[in-house]
Amino acid sequence: MLAIYGTNIVPTSEPETLLMEIHDTSLQIHEVALSHGSDIFSPSSNQRLESLYACLNTASSWVSIFLAIQPAQYVGLPTSTFAQFVHLFVTIYRLATFEDSSWDRQLVRETIDVTNFLEVTERNLLLVKDAAGLDKNGSADVDIFSIFAVRIKVFKIWWAGTNLDGSAGTLEEEEAADRHMEFLDEEWLRDMLGPWNE
Repeated sequence: MLAIYGTNIVPTSEPETLLMEIHDTSLQIHEVALSHGSDIFSPSSNQRLESLYACLNTASSWVSIFLAIQPAQYVGLPTSTFAQFVHLFVTIYRLATFEDSSWDRQLVRETIDVTNFLEVTERNLLLVKDAAGLDKNGSADVDIFSIFAVRIKVFKIWWAGTNLDGSAGTLEEEEAADRHMEFLDEEWLRDMLGPWNE
């Protein structure tokens, strides 16, 4: 265990964070498939479908790694991990609502249990303060992990409202959901990451 300023922080292994960065980079490369631009993919090729599957498999791998990280290790995560989390969530939503005759949106729900992913993440974030010994004196100060847990709860409520776990999204649902995705803008992300950057 790594002791820093009286805490019991368990360092996150470098291979975990490196793998998550690789998966996030892969998402950025392949998510071009989520664009309906007519000149991106040849209609006669399977490139779009292959990239959609690559996005889904990469997202699933990222989720598996993240869920294996223990609450005490969250303190050692780079800030980029939480930016990746937001990116991943948006990509999963886009995959779950992407309309293309060759794409099976139900496969997203079968591959990634988003509700469980968000619930476990929220619970782990709420455990960080005690697990990492961030507050030995028992003050009522709110830590950044608890703040992010509240954000994840918003994600969870929003996701449940889209009904994507129960049925495939429709264009109308996608447009309505996009209006509720304003909390994922850059300003919100900067606010969320702010305390780490100070």
